[in-house]
Amino acid sequence: VPEALRPIPGDLFPVPASAAPIPTTNQGHQHIDAGNSSEGQRLPSGTVVVSFKRIDCYIHVIAKSCRAGAEGVTAAVHAIRDTIQNESGNDESGPDPLRDVVFVWLRLASLSIADYASANTAYSAQFGTETCTPPPARACVGMRGTGAAVTMEVLVRIGRRDDPETVTLHVQSISEWAPPCIGPYAQTVCDAGILHICGVLPLYAPTVSIPKDLGARAQTRAALFNMCRTLEAT
Repeated sequence: VPEALRPIPGDLFPVPASAAPIPTTNQGHQHIDAGNSSEGQRLPSGTVVVSFKRIDCYIHVIAKSCRAGAEGVTAAVHAIRDTIQNESGNDESGPDPLRDVVFVWLRLASLSIADYASANTAYSAQFGTETCTPPPARACVGMRGTGAAVTMEVLVRIGRRDDPETVTLHVQSISEWAPPCIGPYAQTVCDAGILHICGVLPLYAPTVSIPKDLGARAQTRAALFNMCRTLEAT
């Protein structure tokens, strides 16, 4: 393991003193298909539950699906696309609403190799299109106890593609400085003064693999180092 995998200074990511919650201007809920659910309860079969709210220039959407893998991701994305379409007021014949997504937080109840591969394939089919290039930043984690097999949370900034000040870092080639993105998502998206960064693994960049015998502490240091290098390149 390279010596460069060193602890990151604690003051590297200061929180601005002026940071404050932005008041919500509009919010709502949609229940697609049949059934109701609450946090911690399993969603009824065939159900996708969507909640959303407007925050300044953003639309924050959360979709929960009872289906796992590709079916769950596809159902969640379709529900999110419809919500963005309705809230933005754009015509259905216009550009894909997913093009304005800046960040995706994907939560899977199962992170088995098969379920993750299936979910990632479906995600690629939705966000790996020419319309969504460059793609949004993404973090994918395993999370149980939410009552859903797939939960997709997105932050949408209407007009993102038309703003020349929006900067996206999207590297998929093998490099020495930081791991490539394994899938159609960007390392970072800097939009409207906010930097969105993707989930980071303790990969050794030149080999795109996790070195053997790396404990939790060393893996954490490695992941923080990769995040630091990504931020330096942004």
